[in-house]
Amino acid sequence: MEDSAINTPASSDPGPPRKPVSAGTKISLWRRTDFMVTDPDRVLAAGRARQRELWPDDPHPVERRIPDLVSAISRLLTCEDPVPIEDEAALGLERAGNVTDVYLVEQTLGEYPDDGWPDDAFDRSGVVADG
Repeated sequence: MEDSAINTPASSDPGPPRKPVSAGTKISLWRRTDFMVTDPDRVLAAGRARQRELWPDDPHPVERRIPDLVSAISRLLTCEDPVPIEDEAALGLERAGNVTDVYLVEQTLGEYPDDGWPDDAFDRSGVVADG
């Protein structure tokens, strides 16, 4: 398998050290996506609808699982099966920019034992992957 061409945003600051990515390399994507909430009622309704869709047999009321906008947005955009990007406007959200960096990692989150978790899952001191 050939080396993967993974690029990070260009910058005049050289930033952290870079290493090439190839087959078997473990990576972590660091993505920031910004939004404007354009219709809070629509966001809350969409988040609750998504909760019902994903867990139709949940014995708890949807208002308990999705009590506010933060939990609604989380359910819509970060759950196991996020809503497609092209549906964001219909959900009361407007994209306001995004950036993605690719870091090399020693262990993927799936490799930690069931009873463990990294001390800092969002540690950005690692090496940036280079295409």
